[in-house]
Amino acid sequence: MISNLDPAILYKDLETDLSAFGAIMGDRNLAIEEFVSTHRETIRRHYAKAGGYPLDRATAHQAAVTLFRYLRPSPW
Repeated sequence: MISNLDPAILYKDLETDLSAFGAIMGDRNLAIEEFVSTHRETIRRHYAKAGGYPLDRATAHQAAVTLFRYLRPSPW
């Protein structure tokens, strides 16, 4: 389960799914819109499979945004 969309927990959870984690890490240099549109479903599938915790689309979208910002923090 995602705890308040904590990016460190989200990252750690996804590390356990090598296929999803590899895809996410491979795409970390995409533009945010492309990353989010690609990986919100990756995150939904991971949580549905790993813990039987279905995420709604809005939560999965926010999780993807949060993860993107964790992987590529703003330089400011």
